Amino acid sequence: LFRSVDAGDPAAEYVWAGLREFGFDDQLTDSQAVVLLEKAASREFPEAMVHLGVSYYTGHWMKRDRQSALRLFRRAEALGNQEARIRLCAINLEADGRAAHQGHCVDTLRRAVDRGSVLAEEILGYCYERGQGISPDLREAVGFYRRAAQRGSQVAYEALRRLYDKRRPDDPEFQIAP
Repeated sequence: LFRSVDAGDPAAEYVWAGLREFGFDDQLTDSQAVVLLEKAASREFPEAMVHLGVSYYTGHWMKRDRQSALRLFRRAEALGNQEARIRLCAINLEADGRAAHQGHCVDTLRRAVDRGSVLAEEILGYCYERGQGISPDLREAVGFYRRAAQRGSQVAYEALRRLYDKRRPDDPEFQIAP
């Protein structure tokens, strides 16, 4: 891995930054990991663009910068990256009130689910729960959240628990501890 990073391999730079983020390697500082992601993204490595975009969007490792995040997601999408397309749809569904645009995003998410995207399952669960781009339907929301949670999504698990907690009696024996 280190030789590949030294040789300028964007996949290796992306992987090493990820190892740092997930706590598997403490040889890098957070700022060094960001530099590796920036290098990989500048070489048009879509996964690094998405990762860096998420960091900009959430403010993880850097100051929040929505425009930089969107720019990175769009570049990665233009290179055919499905996750970038899904993230752009999620952002558009939350921000855009135009029904036609939202319908296109929901269709994109459904196709991504068919191709195995856990992220798209989470987002469709949210769409059905909140009525974003689609008619609200808690049964459908629970179904999408459940499938995503079974596949390891902590976000979907928390959403599912939140929905169940709303409907469950307040008595202690009915509560699920975090």
